[in-house]
Amino acid sequence: MVNGNLIIGNAPKFENLESLKKWLNSIKNNSDNEFGYAISSIDQLKFSYTQAGTAGLVDLSEKGGLTITNIGAEGTVFVWQEADTEADRGKEVTLLYVDDVGALHYGYAVLDAEDTTTEAQFMTTSGGIVAVSDYYRIRSLTFVQVAGKYIAIGPTGGASQYGVIEEGNVKSLHSNYTCPKDRIAWLACVKSDQSVGTNVLCTLAITHIPYGESIFHIKELPIPNNAKAKNYPLLKLAENTEMSFKILGNLASFGIDLYIIEITLKV
Repeated sequence: MVNGNLIIGNAPKFENLESLKKWLNSIKNNSDNEFGYAISSIDQLKFSYTQAGTAGLVDLSEKGGLTITNIGAEGTVFVWQEADTEADRGKEVTLLYVDDVGALHYGYAVLDAEDTTTEAQFMTTSGGIVAVSDYYRIRSLTFVQVAGKYIAIGPTGGASQYGVIEEGNVKSLHSNYTCPKDRIAWLACVKSDQSVGTNVLCTLAITHIPYGESIFHIKELPIPNNAKAKNYPLLKLAENTEMSFKILGNLASFGIDLYIIEITLKV
């Protein structure tokens, strides 16, 4: 028998959401860090989803069952409403999106003044006439008031949806996150609430490109049956890389909260 020590490497600088934020704040003003730049801001993003029961692996969707079937593609983008809503006619929708190199841009569209189910195209300025042509991924979608019926964005024809503002809300729901240019992000915490106790296979599948790599990986997090749980995946993303989320519900109903820490570098 041989005795010895196994050297694994340096201990991690953080192990959960709280210690990650503490570590980032400790190096915020130091440009001589592993990122090569000081940090101008540390932001926390929260994505909340309620997913109806399903037997298959599907994109996270809005409460009414509208599946986000396509997370986006470069080019033009349109907005429409589920059903004509008189109170929402002529009201503006603001889109914050990422182009294919990770830069952030705004787009603006006004719901049709006579029938809000009619498609309206996003423009580069409010009230402008130059159409958005470099859309790649959604960052956020905001309505000027509480939506009377759900509002969706996507390509012309409505065959797929890139994001949705649910009925009764002013902010969007979408099943992906893209880290913008000059930023680094971590999926730091996943909170789950699964209400069915008879399921044997309940998971959250996260597709992402790990920091420093160029191909997608899939990480599956188990969701405990009939319980609330908290997980710290600490998945790190480089600029202009993305992650998307799917659930394998096995007829379960899910509540999922995703907490993303995003830092902006002083480049």
